[in-house]
Amino acid sequence: MDAVKKTNEVKWLFIDQMVDLVAAADIGRETINNFVNHRISQDKAMGRLRVCNHSLILSLFKFREIRIEYSQFLNSLNPDETKPIYEYAQEIRSRKIPDFRGKYAAHIWDRQKRPLSIIEGEQLLREIIGTNNEKALEFYNWIHSNEKPCVVSAIEKFVSYLKTLPGGDHPRF
Repeated sequence: MDAVKKTNEVKWLFIDQMVDLVAAADIGRETINNFVNHRISQDKAMGRLRVCNHSLILSLFKFREIRIEYSQFLNSLNPDETKPIYEYAQEIRSRKIPDFRGKYAAHIWDRQKRPLSIIEGEQLLREIIGTNNEKALEFYNWIHSNEKPCVVSAIEKFVSYLKTLPGGDHPRF
């Protein structure tokens, strides 16, 4: 596959993840705020956060998957531009996001071929997101924040760089 085509594919794949990450992180913050201010019940908050968190896990996994599947292409680019992508992909791995995705969010079986209970799934999620609302908000801010560097700002910067390359101005594939 030629570089022009790969540039376009990677650009749009990252744009898709950026859109999903922004929406889910914002909805997660909004849900916590509504719960803390007694505008929604605990059951509603739990359900909404479950959907948000699963969406975030899947999108972060896809971020890392792009990094892996397009590694040869990414390695051909300016290392100063790709460094944040590699760093966030590594942090996604170190936060055990692929483990949660593989054992719970995307499958009903773990590697031992047994379904994980909701308690086991919650334990895995707590390793990623934290054990309270404050930690969850920190996680959402790591993903998307207007005040500091985050996963989304790294994607935005990288997409802007890709748009300067041949193929970067092509329409969605």
